[in-house]
Order: sequence, then C-alpha cells, then structure tokens
Amino acid sequence: MTTQLQAVIPNIGDVSDVEVIEILVKVGDHVNVDTPLLTLETDKASMDVPSSHEGIVTDIKVNIGDKVSEGSLILFLDPAAKFSANSNSIEQSNDKKNNMTQELSVKETGAVKSTEVQRVNITIPDIGDTANIDVIDVLVQVGDSITIDQAVITLEGDKATMDIPSTLAGIVEQVSVKVGDKKSPKKTPKKKTIKELMYTPQIFLL
Repeated sequence: MTTQLQAVIPNIGDVSDVEVIEILVKVGDHVNVDTPLLTLETDKASMDVPSSHEGIVTDIKVNIGDKVSEGSLILFLDPAAKFSANSNSIEQSNDKKNNMTQELSVKETGAVKSTEVQRVNITIPDIGDTANIDVIDVLVQVGDSITIDQAVITLEGDKATMDIPSTLAGIVEQVSVKVGDKKSPKKTPKKKTIKELMYTPQIFLL
C-alpha cells in the first residue's frame, strides 16, 4: 500500500491561529517541492505556504477561513502517483508527435496530388538556314536532372558543331533523338503528355 505524505504548516514564527485566505491547489494536482499550497494572512502580512514534498494531491484538510498554526495538517500527497502522471505526460507527448507526423504526411501527399501536370518539349531552336544537321552526340539520358542552358545534344553542320541548350530545368523523361539522326528546326513541336515529379518539369528531347 502506498504511504501518503503529509503537508503541514511549517514554522511561521511566533504567530498562531493564522487564517487561511486562499487554497492554491486541488485534489488531483501534481505539486513539486516548494509549490505554493495555500495563502495565510496575519495581522501584519500574508504569506504562501510551500509544499515540502512532491506528489499528487489526494485529500485537502483545510478550508478557506480556517485558523491554523505550526504543524497543522494541510493535505495528503501520493508520491507514487507522480510517476504515473509523468508516464501519461510522456505518452501524450509521443501521441502528439505521431499525430503531427501523420498530418504532415497527409499534407505532403495532398500537395503532390494537387500539382498540375506540365507538358514540356525541347526542340531544335532556330539555327539559321541549315537543315538536316547530324546529331553527333546525345549529352543526357532518361532520368537526368537538367538545368536551363545545359547542353542536351551536339549537332554538326558543314561548317561547325554546336551544342543545343535546354530552355527549361527538369527531369528528362524521354529522349527522341539518337546519334546519327538528322534534325532541323521545328516551329511547331508535337505535343506529348508527361507527368511532373515533385514540382520539377520532365523533359522530352525532340
């Protein structure tokens, strides 16, 4: 059986029969050492009486208006119950963390689902009056992350070679050219449906 601790009026000087004007705790409260339990009022001043133990308040033995002196019983404390209270507090804290994690996961999933699909093509830009230029090197592959102005293919004409830069940043989903192909500028690129991955446009090389 758990031993109950008693909180009593400590030495308050040469006064006695001091009036209780306020009770600062209630049954079920968890108090620490030095937590104020009640307020007394003498002819000269008022004072808070602190707890000498830690525990859960199980029974209060004084009322407002009572007269008390040194050694008068204030209340009973259960020292074992504090461990249960601390355990419940930790469990509640963990539950809150788990709930927050689940909410964040739901919000992130919802954000991805609500992302609008983008349709992006990269085509040969205007390179003058030349046509049917050889592709001599493909500089990216499916799955690559590319940035704006990053070279994606190399072309070779009669007079020079040139790198074709990307006009967008994103993930390459499909490469529609290969080394040896002949390419010309396309003013109206064909549309292809793509899916965006984590807000990053995916790229077709045409």
